[in-house]
Amino acid sequence: AGESERGSGGGGLTPAARMVSRQYTSSASSASASIPGYLVLNFGYNQRLTGGLKLSVSVQNLLDTVYQTQNGYAMPPLSLWTGLSMAL
Repeated sequence: AGESERGSGGGGLTPAARMVSRQYTSSASSASASIPGYLVLNFGYNQRLTGGLKLSVSVQNLLDTVYQTQNGYAMPPLSLWTGLSMAL
């Protein structure tokens, strides 16, 4: 998720949705030569704290969608990322 910082508090919510229709992996255009479509929702949040610190939280694949971007390679399930950075 991209970074968004709005308002005087220096915080921002970044929602993102990715919807992909069925993809064919060969010119045969058959169900066995395709990858099903999917919908993935991600959210990120950034908040500036005191002393140049910034807190980041990201939830990836909020719906825990089982999907592939290449045939045979499953993408990660629901995951949570957190971070703390400091500007020098």
